[in-house]
Order: sequence, then structure tokens, then C-alpha cells
Amino acid sequence: MRNDRNLCYTLVVVGALALLNAIVNTLSRPANCRGHVISIHWINTIILLAGLAPFIFYQKTIKTYTAIVVTNLISFGISIACTISDVTNIYKVLLNNDAQSLIVDQSELDTRKHLFIYNCVDLVLCTLAACISHQLIKNRIAIAPILHLVDSRKMQGLGVSLIIVSVLGILVHLFQRLIAVHHNMGVVLDMYTIDEFSWLVISLTTGVCVFLSSQGNQLVQTCSFVLSGALIYPAFFYTWLDYRITISIHSEFLLKQSIFSICLNFAQIVVLCCTFLTFTTSIRDMPQVAIGRPHKLTLVGFAVFFLAVAIGLVDTALYSLFAGQFRQVFTTSDHKLPFFALFLSLFSGVSVYQKFNYITIPATLIIAILAVNSTYLHIFAYLYIRWNGFNLNKDILFVTKEEYEKRVNVSTSTVSQYIDNYLHVSSLIAAFGLAIFLMIVSRSHSPNDENDSALSSKEIHERRIRNYGVAMLIGAICVLIVGISTFFINDLEHPILTIYLEIYQIVVALGITTFALFQVLVSEKLSKFPIFTNALLMLSIIRCVDILTQIDYRDAGESPLGWLVHVIVEYLSIFAHFLTIGEILQIQGAGRELLEPADVPMSFENPIGNATDENGYILLRANETN
Repeated sequence: MRNDRNLCYTLVVVGALALLNAIVNTLSRPANCRGHVISIHWINTIILLAGLAPFIFYQKTIKTYTAIVVTNLISFGISIACTISDVTNIYKVLLNNDAQSLIVDQSELDTRKHLFIYNCVDLVLCTLAACISHQLIKNRIAIAPILHLVDSRKMQGLGVSLIIVSVLGILVHLFQRLIAVHHNMGVVLDMYTIDEFSWLVISLTTGVCVFLSSQGNQLVQTCSFVLSGALIYPAFFYTWLDYRITISIHSEFLLKQSIFSICLNFAQIVVLCCTFLTFTTSIRDMPQVAIGRPHKLTLVGFAVFFLAVAIGLVDTALYSLFAGQFRQVFTTSDHKLPFFALFLSLFSGVSVYQKFNYITIPATLIIAILAVNSTYLHIFAYLYIRWNGFNLNKDILFVTKEEYEKRVNVSTSTVSQYIDNYLHVSSLIAAFGLAIFLMIVSRSHSPNDENDSALSSKEIHERRIRNYGVAMLIGAICVLIVGISTFFINDLEHPILTIYLEIYQIVVALGITTFALFQVLVSEKLSKFPIFTNALLMLSIIRCVDILTQIDYRDAGESPLGWLVHVIVEYLSIFAHFLTIGEILQIQGAGRELLEPADVPMSFENPIGNATDENGYILLRANETN
């Protein structure tokens, strides 16, 4: 283990150097390169977190080892993606021929030359980080016991399915990058980040882990369980991106590409959900939440409602697309709600079954909070448009009148718009009501099997979690204040600029404020109500994944101060969420103690059997000799 400690120290140094390299090159790059291929990988912050993981999760237990290995697996996948990206960028800079000038302009070539040293240093650091993470993963898995807790054939089938979907996703992603050179926006929006490719590599690694979990390694099984749940969010994120492209695109070729990507990503989500729920049923000591018939009927009612909302929103969006309605050009929604509604329908329905609900109830609670946040932009933007007296069908045009009348059908646009508004408002109310209902149910499950000393020791960790939440809440409020100030001070010429540059920033600030506020509110009840503990653990994991996914997209915007504050707060939040996970594992007792392979029991003591003598023979009781 001393060798592992030295490797962790080295990984911390590598992660710190990678972070310093990104900071220096961000500050020294030309100020006018916002719209160009930037290739500064803030996502590799995970390297530093992977190095710090053994010091934060310091207990030698299954849950802490799982957290360490999962962090290193994610670091391994992201490091590989960054390495490939750095090699590609270095090759493009060295190539610098006439063909290159057809893809990007001269200013971007100058920018890439400026970042050549960054790519070289990042290449060395990410390669070293991948090697260290790989060795740490091998060392941890080697000492884990072999316990057959899951159906081997089912795990092999799910693992193979996830591998196939991930490989297809990688191939499609690479193909789309190749065809993107023919579309300038493809170069700008897709090629300067490597987050999607990173998560596809991690998904492939997860598929391999799920397949290997059939061999019975306990640590591989728990890592597969955590990764299958954590990867649902990035799979949703890229499905949502393709969905936004689909409902607003005007190219038949790109439309086919986006639809194919949606189908592939949806298949990945299905496989991940099946894997996650399968592992959930295999947890031997998982408590079950007893809920009465009225609560079950309420959950079923919410499931049916959100399924109808998801179908209605997708139906309205597709109808508007094929009908050529102008409201799809001037959309005031980020279109996440259909996906959250579908997830709410799934997990609300599954929560009726006791073998799932200890995991699915907190998951549903967090998804309900995410669904509430996803309605803000549409509602606020609609109110802003109506308050200022704009008419979407007449006043705000992006094309000439002749082309507008040719392309756009105005007759049913207003009806579709009101249906969309109604679905968003009703979803806001229903999601908020579902969250309140689940918090009431969570408070009803309060095991009282701990003594006062155990509870008092957990209060220390609860206070730390509350402090992390307060720190994030202060940062979120600062972002919110800056966003509101920008909205009232600036006077942009076009309402769409106001919506996507100012109102959007306020909405995002409200979202991170909600997350921090939730952590503060439940922090004092974590040891008493374990469902809140699971919910906060899931929220922290989702936030870490979300920040890692979008951190490279945040370097844009017309309000430098507002977005600078936002990026700094979100970037620091990932460390607060990571520390929160460590404290939660302490509160949960960090699970069963990790058994060394030599200590794994090969037999069991029969509780109803008789005692044996020193030679192993069964001793008869006195009444059995008569």
C-alpha cells in the first residue's frame, strides 16, 4: 500500500501541473479566440481529484475503495481522450498545409500555434496520469474478495450490450467529427471539446467492468453499479443535445445524423438503467422502505402524469418542426423537461416496489429537483416576451418577409405555444409537489438502531456537509446577483440575446442555488433519515459529472464578469461536492469492511447446528443421548 500512496502523491502532482498548465494558457491566449478551437482541457481536473481520492476516502472499506476506483476509472477515460485530442491538435499544427486552411481561418491557425506548447505539456501529463490511474485500479481490484452476488449470465449480456453501444457511439462520434469539417458550426461547437468522447470511453470501460463483474469480484461489481448509475446523466446530456439539434435543424442530412445519434444514445440509457436496477436488486443488506397503498397510488399517478407530459412535449416539438412553425425558430426552452419527465415516470413507477425503492425514491427526488430547474427558462422567457409586448409571429423575424411566409406556418403556432406553456407550468407544479411528497416519505423511514455515541460522531460530518453547502450557497447567490444586475443594467438590442445571454444566466444561477440550498436543508438530518443521505450522495455525483461535462463549454458569452463569476463558482463547487461525498460515506459507516482474499470465509457456521469438539466432531446435547 505504500507504493499506492506514492502513486497517489505523484497523481496529485500531475493533476496540479495539468491545472496550472490550463490556467497559464487560459490567461495568456489571445483575447479574440472565443469562437475558435480552444483545446484547453479543464475536464482533466478529474486527475487531481483522482489523486486526492485516497486521502479523502481513507477508510479501507468497500464503499471507499469503490469511490477511489470509480474516480480513477473516470480519470483514466478522460486522460485517454485528452491524450488523443492533444495528439490530434499537435498533428494539425505541425501539418499546417493548404488543406488545413480550408477548415479553419488564419487567426485560428495562429491560436493553435500559440497553444502548441500547452498541448505538448498536456499530452505528457495526461499520458502519465492514465498510466498511474491504471496501476491504482489494478492494485485495488487485486485485493478485493470474490463474492458471487449477481446473475453471471445477465451481467455478461448487459456488459456486452453496453460495449456494443459504446463502440457504436465512438464510431458515430468520430464520423460526425469527420463530416463536421464541411460545416463551420460543427467545427466551432463540436471539435473544441472532448467531453463526449471522454464519456464514451468511460462507457466502454464500464461495459467491460459489467462483463467482468460476472466473475464475482466484489469491487468490480460495486464499481460497475456506481458507474452504470453515474453514466446515465452524461448519456441524457448528449441525447438532449441531439434532440435540440433535431427539432431546430433545416438540413435533411444533419437531421438523419441527429436522429440516429438520439436512437443510439437512448439505447445506451436503456442499457445503463437496466444495469443499474439489476445491481440494485443484488444488494444483500439494502433496507426496504415500507410505503402504504395511498402512497403507491400517488406514485403511480405521478408516473402516469409525467409520462403524458413527456409524450406531449415531444409531440408538440415534432409537430412544430414538420409544420414549419415559427415558434421553433424562436424557442424559449432548453428542452430538457421531456427527458426529466420520462425519468420521473420511470423511477416513480419503479419506486412502488420495495426491492428498488431505497435507491429509486432518492433518485426520483433529485430528478424532481432537476425537472423544476428545467422549467425556469421557458417560463421566465415567455413572461419576458409578453411583458415587453412582443409577438412571436409578427414582430421578431430572422428572415425576409417573403422567405418567412414561404417557410413558416403561423396559423397553429399560437395554439402549440400555449400547449407548451401549459405543460411547463403544470410540470413545475407537479415536480415541486412530487419533491415535497418524497421528502415526507423519506422522513417516515428512520431506523433507530444506533446509539448516542454513533449519532454524535456523525454530527461532525453533518456540520462539515452543511459548511460545504453554505459555501456553495454563498457562491450561487453571488452568481444570481451578478446575473440579475446584468439583466437590469444591460439593454440588448434583440430579445433573443436577452433570453440566451441574461435570462439563461439567471436560470442557471437559480439551479445551482437550489442544489446548495437542498444540501444545507438536509444536512442536519442525514444520520436520522438515510434516504436523504442517498439523495444528497446522488446529487453530489450528478453535480460532479455535470460540471466536468460542461466546464469546457463555459468559456463563452457576452457578459465576461457574469460568466467569469459563474465559471469560478461552478469550478470550485466540484471540490465541495467531492468532499461532500467523502463525508457522506463517513455518515453511512462506509459499508462493510473490506475483506482480504485470504480472509474470505469458505464456509459458514450453522446457527442451528450443534457445537463441535477440538477434532471437529459434533457434540450431542444431553437430551439427544436418551
